[in-house]
Formats: sequence, structure tokens, C-alpha cells
Amino acid sequence: MNQFTDPVAEQEIVGAVLTDPDSFTSIRPIVTPEMFSNLKLETVYRTFSEQYEKNGLTDLATLAEISGVPGHVLVGCMAESAIPSLVHIKARKIADQFHKRHIQRQLAITIAQLGTLTPAEIAAALSNLAADVTIRNHEKSVFSPGELCKRVSALQKTREQERKEGRHQGADTGYPVVQQLLKGLAPKRMTVIAAATGFGKSTLALNLLYNTTTSGHRALFITNENDVDTNLDRLAAIHSGIRLKELEQGGQHRAAISFGEQFHNSGLFMTDNSPRTVEEIVGIITRHAIQHKIKVAFVDYIGEITPSGESSRDTEEARLARYAQRLVDCAKSLELHVVVMAQLNRQGNTKGRPTRAELAGCFKIAQKAHSLLLFWQDEKKRDVLTVDKNRQGPSGIDIHMDFDRTTQRIRELCVLTAD
Repeated sequence: MNQFTDPVAEQEIVGAVLTDPDSFTSIRPIVTPEMFSNLKLETVYRTFSEQYEKNGLTDLATLAEISGVPGHVLVGCMAESAIPSLVHIKARKIADQFHKRHIQRQLAITIAQLGTLTPAEIAAALSNLAADVTIRNHEKSVFSPGELCKRVSALQKTREQERKEGRHQGADTGYPVVQQLLKGLAPKRMTVIAAATGFGKSTLALNLLYNTTTSGHRALFITNENDVDTNLDRLAAIHSGIRLKELEQGGQHRAAISFGEQFHNSGLFMTDNSPRTVEEIVGIITRHAIQHKIKVAFVDYIGEITPSGESSRDTEEARLARYAQRLVDCAKSLELHVVVMAQLNRQGNTKGRPTRAELAGCFKIAQKAHSLLLFWQDEKKRDVLTVDKNRQGPSGIDIHMDFDRTTQRIRELCVLTAD
């Protein structure tokens, strides 16, 4: 047996995903099937991965039948399942052992050729090996001049095709000015929507959710604040144009039928308002990105994320900054757009246009965001959406919005100019 293998860790990781399939979302970025030294366990893990990613069955009977590995082997893995708190440690150990085996094989090849290689060639072989291991170990890759030139050419072809197919911008916001300024809800980015208490940040997010899903994109709405029925009432009001109070009284059967016709086969996903840590939120987003191919994830809102572990001892500023970074990393790794709601520290409209400095608890939320939208009312009681930060284009732009609080519909009117 190779000294750089850990059969127990491999068995524990397979047991972990068989016992708790959703643990795969945190293991997947670390361990790939080829990293297993045991062929049967590699086959089981590969089969599980394929089934999970297409939202297929992952029960023992199905996995045993598809993989061809006897059921008693799978049961044995479950008996040795890793303790949840040790899953990441075990997964990283499997990855490390795999990389060591790779280095061992390449060194053996180089040593066997020592008699025919020049010192410069030996140094180059070792340098290439180090670079290969770094890339395989998920570190940032550096592209050569030739690779960069090929990438520029490929990008132009891809973008030309996307433009022809109407896919040259991110997911549709439903607001023409916002869409043009932000270039849509593009992958690998995070947008923060901030408003004072009661000013409609959740309602704006639900309008964005409605616009995104009705334009054909798949989206997930995670709420830590309002329960799912409250959000569904608002979404049904946005869809039907019926007053929210009338929907809350019941009997609006036509509205329910129309809602079902619109969304039954759509890409709309929504959670309840159970308390969740940032790790749980990232796990839910990851699972839906893998299984349901969502392109936008909404988090309502960052201030209600439940502290866990070390973050429970952090200051509010440090905690919210860590949450924001985790969500940015999530958007980048899963190639989707994350929309996060945040709180503004202000009462009424006496302070004029808000600034990012008024973000409750953490200015760093704005620093980590690719775009920051502030929703507020001016002294004329006009609802205003300010593009305060925008890495994709102009910022400091005020957009007059029509917020019908009876139906929850929010429409874009025009860009405001200084009076």
C-alpha cells in the first residue's frame, strides 16, 4: 500500500455523504473522485456526485445498483462516517494525500531520467511539478502570454454569441436604467440593497426576484426575517396587482391560479425564515446551484444571520464583514449573482440622500460589494433608488421609483436630476 493513502479517511468521507447527502456541498470543492486511492470508494463517490448534481436518488439501493459496488460496502462506510466537525479535516487530508502521490509519481519519473537530463532540464521539471501541484490544489492560476491571447479571442467569440442570443448581460432586473448601469445581475458579483427599517428593502428584493424569474432565470430567495407565507402574499400581490390586504384576507382564488400558472414550472425557490448561520446559507445556495442551476441568490437580510463558532465572539463589524466576504466568495466560486439586503441606520427623511457610511454595523459590507443600491425617500416623499457604488459603470445616480405600497409593486420611472 502506498504510504500516502488514508483508507479510513476515504471511508469516512464516503460515509459522511451517504449519511448526510447535503454535506457533499462542503466536501465537493475539496475532494474529487480521482483523489480516492480505493477504486470502489472512488466509484461510489463518483456515482453519488453524478446523482446529487442532477438531483437524482442517492439512497443505498440506487447507488449500489448504478455503481456496481455491493451494498454491504456502502453500509460499512456509513458505520465509519466522519464526525461532522471533522469532515473538512478528513476531506483536506484526502486531497493532500492525492497531491503527495502525484508528486511521488512525477519525482519517480524525473529520477529515472536523471542520466539523460541536463541540470537545467531537471530544474525545469521540478519547477513545472511545483506549478502543477499549486494549480491542482486550487490556488490561483497564472496564465502565460499564449494562453492570455487565446483567452481574449475566445472571450470575443463567446460574447458575440451571447449578444446574438440576448445573453450578453446578467440576469434581468426588470428595471431598464438599473439593468443598463449594472449590466444585469452578472455572475461572480454581489449587490447590496440597503434601506432604513420599513422603507421596503425586502419588497424591492421580491420585485427583483419576480422580474428575474419571470424573465426565465432561476433564483433562490433565502429569508431570515419574514416567513414564507408573508413573502408569498407579497409576491402574489406583485404578480396580480391585487391589494396586499385583500390577499391576506383570503378568497382570491383566481390570483392563486394565475400565480400557479406563472411559477409552477419556473426557476423560483424560496426558504422559510428559520435561523441560519452563514455556513448554512452558503450550503443552501451551493446545493441549489448544483442541483437546480440557480443564477441569482437573494439573502434577506445580512443583519439577521445567526452567529456561530468564532463569529459569536466577534464585534458586529467584524462579523458582518466576514459574512459579506463569504457571500462574495460564494458568488465567485459558484458563478452566480448574490443580492444581499442590509440595514441603514437612519430614521425618517431628515438627512437627505443616505450614504454607505450609514450601513448598520459595517461599512465593509459596501467595500466588498460590486454594487450598492440605497432605497430611500427624499424630502418630496419620492421613492428613490440611488446607485451609490457600481464597479460596472457610473455611480451616484438617483432613480425615481414608483412604490405602490398597496400592491407591493415597485416600478422604475426616470433618472432624477438636481432641482
